[in-house]
Amino acid sequence: MNTSHCSICGLPKLSIAEYQMPQCNDCTKLKETATQSFIVDNPDAPMSDALYAGRMAMMARAHTAHRNAVDPRDFSATRGVIPKPPVR
Repeated sequence: MNTSHCSICGLPKLSIAEYQMPQCNDCTKLKETATQSFIVDNPDAPMSDALYAGRMAMMARAHTAHRNAVDPRDFSATRGVIPKPPVR
């Protein structure tokens, strides 16, 4: 499916040629770099661990729709949701 935005980071893709790819070039390069650096650092590790390192790098870059939202658990009656009555 052609999309104009990256499915990982949510940023717009820079060229029309990227529309057919699920990720933008930056996300794809990040995954490949993380996988290759893991292989260089741990030559005896299985390939599944290297692929996991790539997925974790992508997850760190992932767009979260609620990232900028206020966490409702940060509020309670004792932290100022209910205004305190004036002291007389």
